[in-house]
Amino acid sequence: MHIRAITPIHIDDAELERRRARYGRFSPPELTVSLVNLPSGSDIPRQLATSDDIAASDAAVARAIRALDPDEVDAALPDCVLDPGIPDRAAAAVPVHGITELAAGIAAALATPFTAVARNRAIADELDRVIARYGYRGFEPTRVLDLSFEAIADDDVWNDTVAELTQGLARTSIRHVLNGCSAVDVRPDDSGLTVFDPTRLALETLGLTIRQGLLSGGAVASHG
Repeated sequence: MHIRAITPIHIDDAELERRRARYGRFSPPELTVSLVNLPSGSDIPRQLATSDDIAASDAAVARAIRALDPDEVDAALPDCVLDPGIPDRAAAAVPVHGITELAAGIAAALATPFTAVARNRAIADELDRVIARYGYRGFEPTRVLDLSFEAIADDDVWNDTVAELTQGLARTSIRHVLNGCSAVDVRPDDSGLTVFDPTRLALETLGLTIRQGLLSGGAVASHG
């Protein structure tokens, strides 16, 4: 299956290549993921800092999804835990899968309390709304890390901050934490909680559904 992933913001070339490398490492054999960048127009955010940024991102990703050609790709995957464009996917010519829709669905199926962490308050609030929209039970409100945009590509800063938070969560009933960014490399946590990479889990879930015959491998899976 050839999946077209779409960034939720316009990013520079170095960050684009870093994210493409992540998809290359995490995609199971059944998937080929090609990540494309949103254009650099004035209506395209450079980061998700406010609710207006998030709304603009959702609109831009929805436009990009509607423009996809089913003769070129089998499905779309917004490269963001906020699943931009998903509410409008009925208008798309290809199936559209959400990273959080898939990953949080797996966590919810375990029937143990789980939460998420996010870089800032705007993302945390929207992630709460996204998970509520799917109706997943057992989810507790997203915790805010208060990190800069640059921390996304800084594994040590991001994971050290998450580790400080999970030490406190270990004394609660929560056992699983969705790492609320699609582009962060998650480090193993020693708190007793599982902090999981939603992008990796989403890709593995799609691969499993293809192997189990629940999802078609696609007619254009050989496209790069």
